[in-house]
This record gives sequence, structure tokens and C-alpha cells, in this order.
Amino acid sequence: EPVIRNITDFLKEKKLCFPGVVGPALTSEAFARIWSQSTNQSYKLAMGQKIYKLDTVTMPTNIPGKFSLASEEQTVLVGKWIFEFSAESLPHEPTTIEKTTKYAVTKIKNQEVYLWLDEKNEPVSMNLVGRPTRNGISVSGVYTPKHLRKKGYATAVVAYTSQKMLEFGKNYCVLYTDVANPTSNKIYQKIGYKEIATSKHFIFVEK
Repeated sequence: EPVIRNITDFLKEKKLCFPGVVGPALTSEAFARIWSQSTNQSYKLAMGQKIYKLDTVTMPTNIPGKFSLASEEQTVLVGKWIFEFSAESLPHEPTTIEKTTKYAVTKIKNQEVYLWLDEKNEPVSMNLVGRPTRNGISVSGVYTPKHLRKKGYATAVVAYTSQKMLEFGKNYCVLYTDVANPTSNKIYQKIGYKEIATSKHFIFVEK
């Protein structure tokens, strides 16, 4: 806590503004509490998170369709799905369809969007990769439209994406999950992800 107090003093001295804090559960909660005590802001939990790590994939079976890298022609759809993912999973971080479409352009150009296609070659699920390091990479933005859920599509796209990253030379993949979503947590564990840490995201609001 003495270190955190030094950090909060520095941030106040520099008059830096920021919407919240995210990090290891105990540390982020301590920061939020100390920041609230020394400013005119209170804090609330935006999301409790778990961090999972995978180094070997248990591939799912009997899920119809195929794995595919997203193409430029799918930019509008990917932008729409990122917007819908954000609205559903990150309501405390409002965005616009214009921003998510622009983001989709960049991610597709960087070959960081993967899809699961059904038997008619229609996209039915998506995930993103990013934040690469020498040894690892994160999987995020896992999204399936509501009317297409409970068919195994998300399980398939995450499993195949994770395997692809290992084949590209990464030693492991990581991903964040919402602790309030037991379905997604179960999906990831089923294909080989193991919990390694807990994280909390707090947002600040005026008192």
C-alpha cells in the first residue's frame, strides 16, 4: 500500500485523468480504494475476471463447419460483431459502430481475426488475437450471435485459433473471462485453458 500511495500522489500531482484501473485483484482493489479516499471519486466493480493460460489444445469434435481467417470482404460483419460483443460484455466501455468497424479494418489487415464458418460457408462465430509477446499471445473478442449459440461454434473457433497460434511458434495463449459468465469459463477449460490468476476492473465515478 505505501507504493500505491506514492503512485496515487504522483498521478494527482500530474493531474492525470483516467476512467478506472484493472489488474491483479488485490492490487487493483487497493488502488481503487486509496484513490477514492484521496480524491472526489468513488469506485465500483465493472468486471471480475479470470485469466486463463493454454499450452496444449484439446480439440473439440463433431462441430460442423470449418476454421477461417477473416478477409477484407468481411470487415462490415466483423465490425458489427465487435460492436455487439462490446455492448454485451463491456457495457462500461461504450463505443460506436464506426469505431469498431475501423478497428476491424486494422485487425483484419493484421490477420488477427478468425472465424468459424458453418456448412454453408457463412460466418457463425469469431475471435481475435493480439498483444503478442515473444512467447505468448492473447485470444479475445470471442463472439457468437445469440441465435447461433449453444452449437459449439465458439468452442471450435477458440480451439482452432489457439492451435494455430501454437503452430505459429507461441508457447502459450492467454485469455480473460468474466467471472459472471460460467458458460464461457467452462468452454475454455474444456479445450485446455487453465486458470492462472484473478483480475478486477474498477471504474471511477464522481462522488
